[in-house]
Amino acid sequence: MFTNEGCDGIFTQHIAQIDARYMKDGKQKTGMKCIYGWYYDDKSTIRTVYDAFDKYPTYPPGAIIDVLVKQKCGE
Repeated sequence: MFTNEGCDGIFTQHIAQIDARYMKDGKQKTGMKCIYGWYYDDKSTIRTVYDAFDKYPTYPPGAIIDVLVKQKCGE
C-alpha cells in the first residue's frame, strides 16, 4: 500500500509555491486548502503521483507535482 509519506520531501519543495498561491489569492485560503486537501486527505493522490512519475520519467518530480496541483486546484 502506498502512503503519502514517501513523497513528503518532494511535496515540501512546493511550500513556497503554496505560499505564493496564498499571496496571489489575496490571502484567501481556498487554493492553499485545496492543495493540502488534495495531497494529504485524498487517498488516491499518492497513486496519481507515482503513476505520473512513471509516465514522465525525464521530468523533475517538482515539475510533475506542479502540474498535478494545477490540474486539481487551478492556477
